[in-house]
Amino acid sequence: MRVFYVVYVGDEAIASHLDAIRLICNPDEKTSAHVTVRGPYRQRFKMPVLTREVTSEPVFVSGVGNFFEHRQNTVFLRCESDALRRAWFKRDYPYNPHVTLYDGSSAAFARNLYARIQGVKLSFCFEPTPLKALVSRRGQRDAEVWMRLNYALVSQVAGYAVTAEAIRNMTEEERLKIAVRLAKHLSRIVSGRKCAWCRATASREKDDVVAESSRRRSRQLEPVAFEAT
Repeated sequence: MRVFYVVYVGDEAIASHLDAIRLICNPDEKTSAHVTVRGPYRQRFKMPVLTREVTSEPVFVSGVGNFFEHRQNTVFLRCESDALRRAWFKRDYPYNPHVTLYDGSSAAFARNLYARIQGVKLSFCFEPTPLKALVSRRGQRDAEVWMRLNYALVSQVAGYAVTAEAIRNMTEEERLKIAVRLAKHLSRIVSGRKCAWCRATASREKDDVVAESSRRRSRQLEPVAFEAT
């Protein structure tokens, strides 16, 4: 058993798209979209301080990357967060936070996915969940991944009613087309959109600007004392 500590995507709309892309690309996917921050460990730990740390700032997504070296077939979204950097501890890997879209056995599929999806503008931010333990065991299966899949979203994007059986029987070309459509659909809904943390920060900055402007006007209107002659 290996234990990793991860953050999940706190925005339901974004999470639904990413989970759908992962499952469409790889029906054997075992987990929901996440960023691995720490691990592996051989047991669970309580990490209240680090949990507060990782949720103190949003995670920024800045496009698509890949791990194609060393026989890897991985396509992912690049992520960045100063809070994740401070909490980061992965014994075998340098700091490189990401959300995996595909990590499977087909090199051809991975390269086709990367070639098609890298042209989609995927730049947005999301609020991360607190750190959660993700236990990895050989041969594990997670039925909840299929239960959480937003079939209505996938059907809307695909243009026909999509079922679990249909997903398992898709050709690679069908998987690629739907995955790219989901990525484009996500790009449209997040265009110009800010997460709650960014909106709150922008609101505070606006309030600070208004307050400072008000203080300046008040100083300009203060009466000036003149010495009597």
